[in-house]
Amino acid sequence: MTTCDMCSSTTGPFYTANIEGAKMRVCNKCKHYAKEAWLIKESLPPDKPAKTTPKAPPQRGEIIQVVVPDYGKRIRQARERLGLKQEVLAKQLSVKGSELHTWENHHRTPSHDSARKLEKALHITLIDHHEEKPLQKKEAKAGSGLTIGDMLRR
Repeated sequence: MTTCDMCSSTTGPFYTANIEGAKMRVCNKCKHYAKEAWLIKESLPPDKPAKTTPKAPPQRGEIIQVVVPDYGKRIRQARERLGLKQEVLAKQLSVKGSELHTWENHHRTPSHDSARKLEKALHITLIDHHEEKPLQKKEAKAGSGLTIGDMLRR
């Protein structure tokens, strides 16, 4: 039986929600705690698990979004270029001044949401697209490399 991760309610409909960075299954009453919530389609009863097919490894690398390494320098330079004080920019972004300070001094990396807000407010780029290349498995040829027996003899 499906239950809400927040209030343990068993009455649906249920939603998949992102609440403070955690992916949760919530009921209609609790979905307002999330910034975004997606309706979960009716699933199979618990005694009939869904069939899963193994995914083939991707041929090309996966594109992921990462915060650029020099984010602190970019934030500070753009803020100073616009003539804004940390407190003023923090208020515009709805974050604490100390949090903006930690980003500028490279003590903590901003979340993707915060980086997007900073990009908009300062007209800079903080999120870059990076391709994760899949690992290539090396196929062992017969007679090459160490065997367990070789290691035991040493």
